[in-house]
Amino acid sequence: MNGIKVCTPNKIFDDLSEFLSIYSKAYCLDNDKISGICYRQSDDIIERDILGSTNNEYRFFARKIAWKLGRIKWLECTNINNIKYYKDWARCENENPSLYGLEFNLKRYYDDLNFEKIRYFCDINDLNSALEHITNCKIVGIGQVYSLAVLFFASDGKYPLYDRYVREALDYIFGDKAGWPVKGESKEYLGANAFECYDKYVNRIERLMDALGKNKRNYIEFRDLDRALWIYGHGFMR
Repeated sequence: MNGIKVCTPNKIFDDLSEFLSIYSKAYCLDNDKISGICYRQSDDIIERDILGSTNNEYRFFARKIAWKLGRIKWLECTNINNIKYYKDWARCENENPSLYGLEFNLKRYYDDLNFEKIRYFCDINDLNSALEHITNCKIVGIGQVYSLAVLFFASDGKYPLYDRYVREALDYIFGDKAGWPVKGESKEYLGANAFECYDKYVNRIERLMDALGKNKRNYIEFRDLDRALWIYGHGFMR
């Protein structure tokens, strides 16, 4: 028992560890999905290889952005060296992909970012300067949510990934809203300012990590919480 209750359509979990075990496993291919929630599963090993890479070359960055944007065809991937992308991102590791039918200048964005500079700000815990630098590297299609994804990648998991589905899950777990939502109820959250709520978001993630006894804060090495919350949050988007 850890004092945090999670109410789901099928069960009320009084133990966060039990919720985590069931929902994080359901994130991965080859495991049963959570009934009543619509989401796409991922390959556990390939995803860990993508996110765990510390190689800062462009093609490894492109893989991570493709993962965040949902441009990987997981059912067709066999290993890290045989990643299959959707058509508009098929050559993203070597060429600029497209987004919404337009060229997505990912290579220029990568060059402008300067990962070493972002990592320096992260090492000295200067989050504001890191985010300011990232947002100054402007590219159409990259907003605050994806800027925070770049922070997650560049900090090697020191700062957690921001995701609207995870935020929905946190809002319900910590009582911003009560009960399981009806269809369409949570749409008011979709336009939330990610930067403004990031401190609160991180605080809640850390409270859950504390409840799980996870003192080491590396959100790439420990993906189970993010995965479980991501699925849970999808339940509010029916």
